[in-house]
Amino acid sequence: MKTPLISTTAFALMVSMAATTALAEDIRIVSWNASPNFAEALSNRLSDFSDLDADLQPDILILVETGGDLEVRMIAEQLGWEDFTAVTSNWAIADKNVFFSLEAAVISRIPIVQVVEYDASPDGHHEVFGPEGDIPGLVSEEILTADGIVGFGDTLAKTDRGTMRVDLENGLSIFPLHLKSNRNSACSDLSTALRTMNRLGFTIDPNATMAPDAGFEGATLAHLSNAAKRERVMAATARIAASVVQDGRVPVIAGDMNTSFEPGKAGTAVEDCELQEFTCDRAPFPASACTGADGFDDTLGMLTAGLIAEQIWTVLTEGLGRTYDSTDFSDLAIDHFAVPVEVSDSFSTATKADRVYGSDHFPIITVYSE
Repeated sequence: MKTPLISTTAFALMVSMAATTALAEDIRIVSWNASPNFAEALSNRLSDFSDLDADLQPDILILVETGGDLEVRMIAEQLGWEDFTAVTSNWAIADKNVFFSLEAAVISRIPIVQVVEYDASPDGHHEVFGPEGDIPGLVSEEILTADGIVGFGDTLAKTDRGTMRVDLENGLSIFPLHLKSNRNSACSDLSTALRTMNRLGFTIDPNATMAPDAGFEGATLAHLSNAAKRERVMAATARIAASVVQDGRVPVIAGDMNTSFEPGKAGTAVEDCELQEFTCDRAPFPASACTGADGFDDTLGMLTAGLIAEQIWTVLTEGLGRTYDSTDFSDLAIDHFAVPVEVSDSFSTATKADRVYGSDHFPIITVYSE
């Protein structure tokens, strides 16, 4: 892995910040899907971020589903921290459709000393910044790939969101993720789409309502496809994150994984189960829908079983309750922290905030004892 050169000025600034930043021995890490926002909309809810800071008092704030660099700078300013460093991913070009710009960011009281942005389609990156402005020379960019990983080696698509390796001065390396979501209804239902179009004022041909639904067969293909997308990004990330352990660093994989340890979804091997037909109601995935093998989604199972680079991870959020505000999607956590099992005693079991601060996800919290 290439190590970016740190300029003399940047290094001096880092040393100065390290000397003047007073940190408790316990480091509070908060990960939060803040909900997609571009600058105009974000300006109407900046108090959400100052409220979160006052309530949760993070030392490290991991944000996913942000609009981009400008928005994260606005958030960092709103936090009002005297000393911090921050960095934003650049996986997609900002667009009026927020789903084309779902970036991740890390804002930290502990100095960021190096960043590698892993992108499925490298296209440039943002600089680390602090209260005094940009700190050049700390960020490089590499391609994210799952090639060569047995069972999870599908080539990543250009539209796959990547991750970042954000190295902090205290030895932590943060890997933020925002993985592909499933539809929260079990079936790809054409009639639902037609009702939505009708509600929006489109004229619908009455004969169209008689068209057959995609139904369970179509839903199965969508579920399997989305699970594969989650798996391949997680596999690629897990391989990179495991490599930093050899450097004596402590990796933390965090973010919105869009999957949980619900029955039928937590796999421990590559072979997937056979999905059985289930209701098309908007509801969490039922255990009865998956029979045989290990489940259809190995996103979390591959970590706890040590399927990648023989590194076994502890998912600190495994027993945590629902982190998505709606009961229509999942009744267990879909936002997670994962750390190597050998250092898991240094982290507290994850908890969640009691409000969503204007998002549709609850922030999750763990405490790291150095």
